[in-house]
Amino acid sequence: MANQINLDRSQRVDITCKRGDTFNLNLELKDDSNQPLTLGYQQTGDVTDDGYSYILEVRNADTDDYDGAASGANHDGHVLSITGVIDPFTSNPTASSENPGLVVFSAAHTVMELLASGIYVYDIQQKIEKPGIDDDVSATSDNVVDSVETLLYGIFKIVEDVTVNV
Repeated sequence: MANQINLDRSQRVDITCKRGDTFNLNLELKDDSNQPLTLGYQQTGDVTDDGYSYILEVRNADTDDYDGAASGANHDGHVLSITGVIDPFTSNPTASSENPGLVVFSAAHTVMELLASGIYVYDIQQKIEKPGIDDDVSATSDNVVDSVETLLYGIFKIVEDVTVNV
């Protein structure tokens, strides 16, 4: 008989990036059958699928959840927060069709050059929302969060760059 249950399915993946360079991270998600995960709201007849959203947050420490305005961090203590874009290559940003399962996290070089080089921690969370009672997927306020899961976590290392962008 098992005496321990581990519900943590997240995986550790460390990230190293260059200060002042554009940050791009492509994450390809698959379901239990190893097929690309269908992301975003899609309407099929009277059936409305779940909606997925993703966020990558970088913090000084995993316990750093205070208002860090005094230390130069953004709200909630994060140093960097990037919302994942589902299938950026399609004309409909809320439905994945051309590249199912693709989530892209990007930060412009102008954002990355403001960050101090150093070692931070990060995680990527997936939020699944169920459509509200009226099934109007465009009214996100009617949606109900069904689950939140951390997919990846680890060290986020920003190394100094020699060339300074002008």
